[in-house]
Amino acid sequence: MKASQMSETIHAGRAVTRITPPLGIRLQGSITRDQPAWRVMDDLYAKTLLLESGGKRFALITCDVIEFSREFVEELRGEIEARHSIPASHLMLCPSHTHTGPPTIRLGSVLPDPDYLAQLRRYMVGSLLSAERTMTDVAVSVGRGQTDRVGMNRRLPTERGIRQLPNPDGIIDPEVQVLRFDRLDGTPFAFLVNFATHPTTLGVHVYQVSADYPGRMQRIVEQVYGGETPVYFTQGACGDVKAAAIGEDGNFKEGEEEDIDRLGRILAGEVIKTLEDCRRLVDAQVRAALRTVRFPYVEMPAEEELARLIEFHRREVQRWQNPDEETLGGIDWEDKHINRVSMHEDMVGWATRMLDATRRGTMKDHALGDVQVLRFGEEAALVGVPGELFSEIGLELKRRSPLPNTMICGYTNGTLGYIPSRKAVQEGGYEVADAYKLYGFPACFHGDTEELLYRETTSLIEETESRDGEMMRRIE
Repeated sequence: MKASQMSETIHAGRAVTRITPPLGIRLQGSITRDQPAWRVMDDLYAKTLLLESGGKRFALITCDVIEFSREFVEELRGEIEARHSIPASHLMLCPSHTHTGPPTIRLGSVLPDPDYLAQLRRYMVGSLLSAERTMTDVAVSVGRGQTDRVGMNRRLPTERGIRQLPNPDGIIDPEVQVLRFDRLDGTPFAFLVNFATHPTTLGVHVYQVSADYPGRMQRIVEQVYGGETPVYFTQGACGDVKAAAIGEDGNFKEGEEEDIDRLGRILAGEVIKTLEDCRRLVDAQVRAALRTVRFPYVEMPAEEELARLIEFHRREVQRWQNPDEETLGGIDWEDKHINRVSMHEDMVGWATRMLDATRRGTMKDHALGDVQVLRFGEEAALVGVPGELFSEIGLELKRRSPLPNTMICGYTNGTLGYIPSRKAVQEGGYEVADAYKLYGFPACFHGDTEELLYRETTSLIEETESRDGEMMRRIE
């Protein structure tokens, strides 16, 4: 980049909006949690970071919800572009993936709450007006730390196949990455944190609204810095990594509030340490690119297979309603954590919908998802991917990136559910065999998807090297 194009400072604005849902709403994240929320354990927030660089505006919105549908994102983009002239390629929407928030997508039989989503969309659009009022010059710094005490790989090989059980030898990404935005007088303006662990600490018996450990981390860091500097949390590639709330028996425990406190403190400690050891970017110019990509499924289910699955899951509903000794003898933490009756009832619904789509000829062999890059000069970038990436994919995306500080943001700009590695597709397990059905897709994504992501993200990062960041190329 030419020296004349480099800029040490950019303009930034911020806004924080409380988005806690009303009590009585159904929480989303586990079909076993089948009762309405009766208490707010901690408030949920949407946080908007408005950036201006080179005469262009960019917006990052983080949000304490599980995920968003592609339809919600498209509608939000349209409103923000119409009202604030920020194009889709310049808007990054990053949910934390908390499993104790309101229903915002279709997940099995749990449907999104349209009234909540309409209110949330209005909050997000309006938050940009608030952010505009706070615009100021800022310098950007980057930092990297790590902790292996918050996340635990949850895919354990057993005689029953891959089970959702603690695997201390499994892959995790322990890296804690931060972006620090400081006013020109040196006072902090905003902090961004990127870390990869499922916010699933709280047990399925907890019917309380909570942002889980990311919320506690943000609260602690904000308090340490005087309560005036918002922390923006972006979730990493955590598809196979669960919060490390481990019981005395060595298995995952059904966590309580004390567990999100503990994990939040551990992460907050590393975040604070990293924030205090940041290095200022010589060039902070912001650029962005977004591309819509086809994500191919593995072999699609035939009519006969779908009809067979309907009958199979109906039998499983009956088996788990009245389990025999053989069934009870094979129960482990995963079985206790998941309501198998509800799970198989949802699978009957999925297979019925897929069979209908197959007969009507409306089934597609791929899903569309957006991959995005939000880049800061020559050293740092946020890479947004629309799904639950496995940790080994996130680590490899970082390794292949031409930029030394690359933050992988999963669940970004709509969801595609789990995106397993090629190895995981071959191994099977919940994320490969069952989860796509809850998300309403006809099949798991193909093992080649891993390489597809490597190509697309590297290409997008390279495009932001030489372009002004206004492109949005669709591949349909």
